[in-house]
Amino acid sequence: MWKRVLHSPRWPYVAVPIWAISQYLWGYEVSSAQASPGRAVADSVIAIQFADGVSPGYPSQFAASRPELRDDYVPWYLGRGFYVFAVEPGNVVDTAACNLRRAADVALVNPILNTRSGGNVYMTDLVIVRLKSTAPAQFFDSLNTVLARTVNPPDPRWPRDYYIRVNPSVMGSAMDVARRYMASGLCEFAQPDFVWRPVLCDAPPKGDYTAHQWNLHNTGQGGGTPDADIDADLAWSITRGDTAVRVAVLDVGFDSHHLDWVWHVDHEDMDSQSHIFGWDRVGTNWWNPDTLSSPMPLCNFEPHAMCAHGNSVLGMMAGAHGNGGIDGVAPRCTYLCVKAFDDNPWGGVSDSVMAGVLRWTWLTLHPDIICNSWHKGGIWEGQWQDSMVFIDSALAEIRQDGVAIFFAAGNECYPDTCFIPDPAGQPSVFAIGATDQRDSVWSYSGKGPALDFVAPSGEVDLDGNIWTWDLMGFYGFVTQSIPASWCEFDSNYICRGGGTSLAAPEAAAAAALILSRRRDFRNSPDPAGILFDVLRNSAEDKGPPGYDTSYGWGRINAYRALLSVIHGDTDKDGDYDIVDVTNVVNVAFRGFLKPSWYPGVIDLDCSGLCDINDVVRTVSIVFRGANPPPPCYRWLPSAPH
Repeated sequence: MWKRVLHSPRWPYVAVPIWAISQYLWGYEVSSAQASPGRAVADSVIAIQFADGVSPGYPSQFAASRPELRDDYVPWYLGRGFYVFAVEPGNVVDTAACNLRRAADVALVNPILNTRSGGNVYMTDLVIVRLKSTAPAQFFDSLNTVLARTVNPPDPRWPRDYYIRVNPSVMGSAMDVARRYMASGLCEFAQPDFVWRPVLCDAPPKGDYTAHQWNLHNTGQGGGTPDADIDADLAWSITRGDTAVRVAVLDVGFDSHHLDWVWHVDHEDMDSQSHIFGWDRVGTNWWNPDTLSSPMPLCNFEPHAMCAHGNSVLGMMAGAHGNGGIDGVAPRCTYLCVKAFDDNPWGGVSDSVMAGVLRWTWLTLHPDIICNSWHKGGIWEGQWQDSMVFIDSALAEIRQDGVAIFFAAGNECYPDTCFIPDPAGQPSVFAIGATDQRDSVWSYSGKGPALDFVAPSGEVDLDGNIWTWDLMGFYGFVTQSIPASWCEFDSNYICRGGGTSLAAPEAAAAAALILSRRRDFRNSPDPAGILFDVLRNSAEDKGPPGYDTSYGWGRINAYRALLSVIHGDTDKDGDYDIVDVTNVVNVAFRGFLKPSWYPGVIDLDCSGLCDINDVVRTVSIVFRGANPPPPCYRWLPSAPH
């Protein structure tokens, strides 16, 4: 059963009203004084594109000549010929925009939009259009003659997706043009190519730090509740991953020089082959994602805490065992690290670029799982809820191919409002919230009907207690944001991690362990659907019985998930062989069950008994190549420890 059935229905694709955009941040942040909480349209700033190229000093001269604009505010360059100006107090933004559009040297004027978190989203002169399959080409061409300056030909793989450059003579904003395309009835959707900055969902060894990793094995350390963890230590008795399972991680930056990353090259029984790889999409042709380059995705701007975010997410999954540092949940899987965002603190990305990166990751890297610890932000109550039309279409395509897509549910829960920001709010992804070391959901963790599961994590604002990778040396979270003394004077690891950013990779890694143990799932018609069902039925229910909007289906438990899929593998060695046949026969006909065995391993048909049917099924698997049995949840222990 998939999420669309389990959860409430979503809003359909419709034209995007101007008052209903989620949080996007690019360029210099608009200060809190400029933002207008509760209003979608910023009432003190506006974006203007000039008809021709202008000198660096011209925007200030233009502001001084216009009564609608403040002349004491220095305009800053947004991109694609747009500058951000401050509106003179007392002027209504809509009226000011209409007046400014009449200026001879102005091409386009776009509003700037606010969101719940006080951030902004910007529009340029690009609109993304997806035609209906029945749309007459001549009508679309006629519409483009009026509304478009240029139309980029579609990619043959997505022949109905067009990128429109707005015609300035329309005398409206990019949003106005998108709405006119929708009003034509020819389009499935039309939206401005929104520009935004990713919101990272967390605040943001020489010694052995595994004892501090309560999220993997909670013994009550630090005042926690024993067993408020994902039981990773027990899961590792079954598997630590398989290089055949490919996990893509999309984030800001990674450090391929980290000692744990280097350790993977020569250890973990990988035959001296590294199983962490990297690609850098930043600075490549946004129109054609196939031009992405493939060096290790280091920080391009300069090493700093924002760039360390990707390393902290990766470390939760890939941390090398036996290296004296921290342990990752699934260290033996293959990790495909994609630098999807500029690590420049003022950098950003547009919807078309992000959709292209997602599609490129899917079609080129062929991942089984994609892990994302970022979001675009949220929108105000009462506004249209689906501003992720283009990116959601890419996610839906990837999900339909069976790829499991994990997203952090966001840290956007405040005293007066609580929501799950997009893309985590989309029905094609797994949304992961966060619990503390006492198994209580964090107050900041995103909540709502889109939530799927929770996993352990720490407090936000670098006040947490999760250990994971940092950048090497003194360039990441440690020393730039927190003292090295707080992390046992080891600047290569962060000890104060938290947020849903670090919960999502735990859930994704648990799914990777399942696929590692059951390779046949990868060949099924819907691997992601199977993973969802296994995680749902093996999660530890928290909060009110059954599904609830704070814990979802419960806290992820990697060990219980693996127990539900190993029926018939009596010695838990990963292979079905004569040993397993012998063991099942001994139980079925002699009643001999080893005390150390998990009872479910000999009940292949999940009937509650071990009998001739289980013997026949084991023989079929071992000697006839039949698939292992489907998951069974009858025997799952309520408390694995």
